[in-house]
Amino acid sequence: MFEQILDYIHLGIACSGLVIIWLGWRGHRTGATRWCPACRRDLSDLDTRTCPECGFSSPNERDFHLPLRRWGILLSGLLIVAATSVLSIQDDADRSFRSLFGPAWVLEDRIDLPGGWIATIERSNDLRATGIDRRARIRDASGVRYDWSGWFVRFGTEDPVTGRRFGLGDDVDRDGTPDLVLETNGSIDEDGWRVRILSLATRSGVRRIDTRRILPAGWFIELENGRDRRYVELDPVIPGHWGLPTTDTATFVLIPDQNLDWNVDLVATRDQPMPSRLDRTPPSAMLEEAERAWAEEGTPMLGQLLDLVINLAVRGRLEEARAILEGPWPGDDAPQEILDHLRSNTDEEPAYRPDPEWRRATFDAAIDASPRRSDMRSMASLPPA
Repeated sequence: MFEQILDYIHLGIACSGLVIIWLGWRGHRTGATRWCPACRRDLSDLDTRTCPECGFSSPNERDFHLPLRRWGILLSGLLIVAATSVLSIQDDADRSFRSLFGPAWVLEDRIDLPGGWIATIERSNDLRATGIDRRARIRDASGVRYDWSGWFVRFGTEDPVTGRRFGLGDDVDRDGTPDLVLETNGSIDEDGWRVRILSLATRSGVRRIDTRRILPAGWFIELENGRDRRYVELDPVIPGHWGLPTTDTATFVLIPDQNLDWNVDLVATRDQPMPSRLDRTPPSAMLEEAERAWAEEGTPMLGQLLDLVINLAVRGRLEEARAILEGPWPGDDAPQEILDHLRSNTDEEPAYRPDPEWRRATFDAAIDASPRRSDMRSMASLPPA
């Protein structure tokens, strides 16, 4: 499609150049009735066919009425047509050579890994030909041993608190073997963010590449003892967040078991500190703050209330979350007004309904559908810290 548009642009510029050539050749008249075509002197008052200024002479009277060519304009038109032709030919040649030799891949990142592996991330210069934007490869002396293709890939994951990146040849799952972690999005086989743990050797030291686990979006962290790792998994709990403008993302802390399956660390997840802006006031006080903000400033704080509910649920505090949902939220007594407010901030129809029963039922349905439902319910039964 882009190449067709480019062809039309070339054609339009060439046509404008032809028009300029025609205007230059057409020339202009001086405003006199007769003039010398050589020196342009006005001969309106003379009947002679010899110019007294330059000596030009012609037996043909028509020569003294010829329009004066605009050679500069004509030359400009010729240059425009020539330049457009060269660009068009060059573009066609590039397409021909590209189809002959295939798309090029530009190196974007490279790291050297234990065991002599070399990992690279390359970016395509021709999305139409490749259908993908990036690919990650692991090579050794014998050639490519691993290949992933998709829309985004990055080496390792970054701890947002410390800024440290894990999974660049270190042992992230503590099984005694080096690992490479790929943070990916939009592969051919699946959509969405994924974190892939690639083991680079066996415990006996034999070099080989094995995809140990593919985890949901998140990042690795290191505990204070410097020996143990955990994985912080992002989980929306309520998909789409009812169309409300939420900002805080709920997280589960995962720990690998003996089979290297990453399961929720119930105690660590429950004991996560609440996001700072949700931890300023008790949960019940946030309802009063939201009502006051809606009445005085016209900001209902619905997103903050839902953030609070989700973060309570992730920590196993399900009954507290339900109590918040069943309490009076801004706009419950004026549903149309709150819905109009939400529509004014988005182009999509919000899924949210200002009704306590709807909030409670929809929340319970989301918990029942969550793959972490048993973990949230198990945290609710843990003894107090």
